[in-house]
Amino acid sequence: MAAAAPAKVAGEFNVTVKSFIKPVDLTNIGLLPFPGFLDALATAKLAAFAVVTKATFRENPWHTRKDEGYRFYSNLRINAECTGANLRITRGILTADSGKDAGQKADAPIGHKELKMVGNEYRFKWYLRAKPTAAAQAALLAVWPRTNPYIWHKMGGKVICNNGRPKLITNLFEGSKFPTHRYWINDVAKHTKNQGQIAELWKLDRPSL
Repeated sequence: MAAAAPAKVAGEFNVTVKSFIKPVDLTNIGLLPFPGFLDALATAKLAAFAVVTKATFRENPWHTRKDEGYRFYSNLRINAECTGANLRITRGILTADSGKDAGQKADAPIGHKELKMVGNEYRFKWYLRAKPTAAAQAALLAVWPRTNPYIWHKMGGKVICNNGRPKLITNLFEGSKFPTHRYWINDVAKHTKNQGQIAELWKLDRPSL
C-alpha cells in the first residue's frame, strides 16, 4: 500500500517592532560628541533638552497596535504552508508607520528589506530608519550639530518546516542606541533593547543589511 501523502499545515506569523522613547534618565544623559562636551553652554542645553524630552515622551508599549504611540513601527506578516518538509509562502508583507510629536506626524520611515526563499527556507531581514519632525530636528540642532538625524531598528530571521509545521526563528535584532526598541512575535513580546543616554542622539550610526 502506498504511503499517505503528507498533510498540508498552515501557519501565520506577525513580527512587530516598535522604537519608542521611555522616560529619560536625567541622572545619566551622557556627553555630546567632541568638542561639544567641552562647551558649557551646549552641555546646559543638552540637560534642558533632556528635561523637556522626559516631560514629553513616556512611551512604553507592551502591545502591537498601530496607534502612533511610538517613534516608528514595522510589521512583517507571513503566511506559510508546509507539506511535509516542503515550504510554501503565500504572503510576506512588510508595513511601517511613524508616530507623532506635538500632534504632528513624522515622515514615514525609510529603509531596505530582503524577503526571499533560499532553498527550503524563507529568509527575511529589514531595517528602517526615521527622522524627527522639522520642529524636533530644530530643537536638536539648537543643542549641537548632528551628522545623522535617523534613529533605526533592524530585524531578521527565517521560516522553516519543522516536523511538518511552519516554524519562525529570529536571528537578528538591532537598533540605534537611542531610543528603546522592542519586538513581538504573534503579539507576544520577545525582547527589548534598552534605551541609551539621550546624548546618543548626536552620535547615531547608520544601519545596513
